Amino acid sequence: MERTTKDIEYTIKDLPEYLNITEKFSKTNGASWFRGIGDAGFELVPGIVWQEIPHPIESNITNAFLVSYKSYGDYSHFNPWEVYALMQHHGLPTRLLDWSRSPLVALYFALTKYKEGKGDCAVWCIDPYDLNNKSLGKREIYNPSSLQNREICEQTGLNLDSYLPGVLECIHRSLPEMPAAIEATHAFSRSSSQKSCFTVHGSDTTSIDEIYINEYQPQSILKIIIEPSEGIENLNSSLFRLGIDEEFIGQDLDSLCKKILRESTDQVQKHKNAQQIMSKLSKAGIPQSDA
Repeated sequence: MERTTKDIEYTIKDLPEYLNITEKFSKTNGASWFRGIGDAGFELVPGIVWQEIPHPIESNITNAFLVSYKSYGDYSHFNPWEVYALMQHHGLPTRLLDWSRSPLVALYFALTKYKEGKGDCAVWCIDPYDLNNKSLGKREIYNPSSLQNREICEQTGLNLDSYLPGVLECIHRSLPEMPAAIEATHAFSRSSSQKSCFTVHGSDTTSIDEIYINEYQPQSILKIIIEPSEGIENLNSSLFRLGIDEEFIGQDLDSLCKKILRESTDQVQKHKNAQQIMSKLSKAGIPQSDA
């Protein structure tokens, strides 16, 4: 019988339930990666694919970034893979798809990207070794940024640089077909705090979940649905109490200020609520404590 995404879905109501499911998944598979999405219907494909950007325009985007990016920071020591990750982290469409080794970070992104009235948000969990066993022929995860020789298979001549846009690699190579799981060098603080890792996608535009469902055992992939009716606000509050907040994720002044604004807005609202209660008690003639 043919499997579908519905066969690997779970729905959660609170943080303990979520952590229980992700912990069981990690115990079964060992190393596990997580991706939070604001709409459970989104496919597991990168920006280049879902925006249907053709190769010439992909090169134009990369070229435009290379012209000016050094004006905004000291990136002179960045290698091509670190530059490509920088493009991804600042919102440009690439062949990279963001994942995290932390289920809490993935949950944060699912909740903050959720838009009311747009359905459910979700977190995907995968065993990255299974993906590379299929695409690269090895149950290994590589970090292209730290490899001197990125030719990882002598028999096929597969070089990880083949996934990069032509303007970022020295030698033009054919784009591989299958996606691969790669580690990210934490060249900037945001990558480190988010426990970042990537899948990098080739010429095959198939969503990763479809690849897993068709090729692997069901335990290699999981989709956790968070229904809005079950309290997204409560889940957010739980994460904030654990320190998974704007500042932790963003690691910059803008993120710190967003956190301060959110907390001060909450304090103002609580103060207003307390004043309203005291006013009602006073009108009802009920004595109020001085405490």
